Amino acid sequence: MPFTEDSRGKRARELRDRAREAPTNVDPVEPLSLLESPQPSVRRDAIEALREIAEAKPKSTTDAIPRLIALLGTTDQQAEVHILEAAAAVASVDPEAVAPSIMPIINRIELRSSTHVLQAATKVLAEVATEYPEVTIDAVPRLAVALDHPDPRVKRNVLAALSKIAETYPEEIRPLVDELERALEEDDERVIQAALATLGRLLSQYPMGSPHLLDMTLHLAEHDAVGVRANAMGLLGDYLRHEEAEDTVILGRLLDALEDRTAMVRTNAMTAIGRIAVKTPDLVIEHADTIESCLDDVDPRVRERACFALGAAQVHGARGILSSIAKDDPDEDVRQRASWALERVH
Repeated sequence: MPFTEDSRGKRARELRDRAREAPTNVDPVEPLSLLESPQPSVRRDAIEALREIAEAKPKSTTDAIPRLIALLGTTDQQAEVHILEAAAAVASVDPEAVAPSIMPIINRIELRSSTHVLQAATKVLAEVATEYPEVTIDAVPRLAVALDHPDPRVKRNVLAALSKIAETYPEEIRPLVDELERALEEDDERVIQAALATLGRLLSQYPMGSPHLLDMTLHLAEHDAVGVRANAMGLLGDYLRHEEAEDTVILGRLLDALEDRTAMVRTNAMTAIGRIAVKTPDLVIEHADTIESCLDDVDPRVRERACFALGAAQVHGARGILSSIAKDDPDEDVRQRASWALERVH
């Protein structure tokens, strides 16, 4: 007997409830077939079932994504959120499945959209931009506006998308420097961390940034949050790519960071010191003792980068300790880098 609308409604509710309780046990084919129902309540329950399945086993719902996204603009707000959340779940494992249908999602990124819609839509953009930044370029003006939204989750998603776009298309994000600088003044540490990462993408390509930005970055290098301190070190390193960077000012903060309790911060600081060693070796030679002391760091990444800094600056007084490290360090990468440095200090 063919389904009536009443039986479809009952079945959609059953599938929704089953998907809420045990989404991995629900075949997405049946709720997908119910998307054609003329009854909004049936479509709404089918959409929620597919969202639950997508979040539990996203690869099983890739074929549903174009049909779900096609329903944007035809459903209520909650169903739109579920569609976008399903798309974000699928994009996290298979962005190619979502990329061709990205424009209706981009069109949902506007300040008059609800916070939940913006959270979900920007999450999709961030996931797709990881692999396919080219299809998200048209979203940049909307993302720039959404960066002013008060919700920190929206801001984090926006910045994650902008950072990925900037990695391949920095010229598209370069006009947003002022907005990114303002994001550094937020209270949310993850927003600050993401803004620093995005600015780093730009500074790695262009000599840019105001004195105010440098001052803010130097200040954030002492932030309580590890991720903020680490990304501030990374941004200081990006400053050092350009000849006009204030190496002496930056070096002082980097040297202080070598005593940070977190290895990631010390690693990023030593990486930046290596850039100074290439540009201005005399500055590093002045602080060779401090850098040599890091050859005893518990983290091999710090030791490897310390070897690089000593070699790049041609610190001749480090021959003895580099020779010992090249023979005895337990990490192969550190030993190889010490051997590389030895060739430059002889």
